[in-house]
Amino acid sequence: MPSNTELLEQIIKHNEKSSQKHLEILQRFEEYKREQNDINKKILGYLHNDNDTNQKGLVEKVDKLTEKVSNLDKRLIKLSAVYSTGATGLVLFMKWLMGKIII
Repeated sequence: MPSNTELLEQIIKHNEKSSQKHLEILQRFEEYKREQNDINKKILGYLHNDNDTNQKGLVEKVDKLTEKVSNLDKRLIKLSAVYSTGATGLVLFMKWLMGKIII
């Protein structure tokens, strides 16, 4: 059976190894956080406007495109109403004209 001193030495060695592993994990995590922060900054750079370069961010671009699509949709509805009214008028006129020609 090992003596108390030997047991304590084993515990100390184990704790040193464990501490070293914890330190390595912590260092890798810190490196990961730095890399992730750089990636996050890059992503935010794409999303938001850059006042220094006057570059529009994706958020503003999407807002403008959404507004344009909405306006286009409204115009298409108005145009389809106008064309369908015109087509209906043309059909009624042709019907009336055919009625006048045949009679």
